[in-house]
Amino acid sequence: SAVQASIDSCLSYTAAVISLSAQERAFVGELQETYKTVSTFDKIHAFWKTHAATLLNTELWQSGGYAVRLKEFLIALAIIVFGTWGARKLVHMFSWVVGKYFKFDETSRRTFDRFVFYLAGIAIFLTALHIVGIPLTAFAFLGGAIAIAIGFGAQNMFKNLMGGILLTLNRPFRIGDVIEVAGVSGTVTDLGVRSTLIRTFDEKEVVVPNSQLLDNQLINWSLSDALLRVSVDFGVEYGTPAKKVKDVVLRIADANPKILKNPAPWVYFADFGDSELNFSLYFWVNQKIASGMKVSSELREAIQEVFAQEGLRMAYPHMDVSISSAGEKQRTSQSQNL
Repeated sequence: SAVQASIDSCLSYTAAVISLSAQERAFVGELQETYKTVSTFDKIHAFWKTHAATLLNTELWQSGGYAVRLKEFLIALAIIVFGTWGARKLVHMFSWVVGKYFKFDETSRRTFDRFVFYLAGIAIFLTALHIVGIPLTAFAFLGGAIAIAIGFGAQNMFKNLMGGILLTLNRPFRIGDVIEVAGVSGTVTDLGVRSTLIRTFDEKEVVVPNSQLLDNQLINWSLSDALLRVSVDFGVEYGTPAKKVKDVVLRIADANPKILKNPAPWVYFADFGDSELNFSLYFWVNQKIASGMKVSSELREAIQEVFAQEGLRMAYPHMDVSISSAGEKQRTSQSQNL
C-alpha cells in the first residue's frame, strides 16, 4: 500500500507538471499574440522606459571627485545648442536696434556682432553648466587635452585665430576694400575669425588664412578712400604731333562717365622709343562704382577707334635694314682708282 501511495503521488505530481507546462505554453502564446498587436512606438516607448534610467545614469567621465553622467551632459548640450541659436537671432536684432542710433560700417557691424555673440556664447556655456550642476573642474582634463592639441597639431589654427582678433582690432582693411596680399588681389567680402574671404577681379573667391595677412606685405588700394589711379600706355609713330595726341586722348577720357573729373585725367609724354613716341594716360575711378580694369579696356577700344578717325597712326615695332653686296663695293672702289 505504501508503494501504491508513492506511485499515485508521483502520477499526481507529473499530471500537475504537465498541466502547468500546458498553461505556460498557452500564456506564452497569448503574450506573442498580444505583442503582435502592440505598435512599434509603444514597443520603443516601453523599451526606453525600462532602460532609460540606466542609460541616462551612465557615467561618462569623472574628474575632481565629480562624475559627469549622460543625462547632465545631454541637458547641457541642448541648452548650449538652442541657446546659441537664440543668441544669434538676438544679436542680429540687437545690432539692428543699435545701428538705428549709431552709424556702423559693414566691418564694424560684423565685428560688433561677433564680439557680442562670443560673450553670449560664454555666458550660455557657464549657465548650462550651472543649471545641470556640472562644476568647471569636471572639464579640467579637457583643458589639458586642448592645450596638448594646440602644442602639437593646432599651431596654425591658433595662429589664425589670434590673427583674426588682431585684424579685427587694428583694422588694416575693411569689408569692401580692395587689397593685394600673397599674390592675391581682390575685394574683401568677409573677415572671419580664422580666415578672410577675398573675391578676385575674375569673380573667384579665395580663402586667405589670417596669419598670411599679418606675415605678408598687404597693399590696401582703398584704405583711406575708394579712389584708384589707373594708367593706359600707348604709342604713336614718329612725326605725330604730341599736342594733338594729348588733346585727343583727354577728350576720349572726358567722354567716359566712369572716369572722375576730379582728380582730372592727364597725359604723360613718357619717352622717345625705338620706333614710337610713348605716352601714358592716367585717370582715377571710384572702385565702388567702376572697375579700373574694365575702364582701361573701354579706353583702349576708344583710343583705337578715335585715332583712326583723326588720322593718328598707332606705332608698331619695325626696323630699317640696308643690304649691299661685297661685289658692288669692290667695283665702286676700282672705278674710283681709275
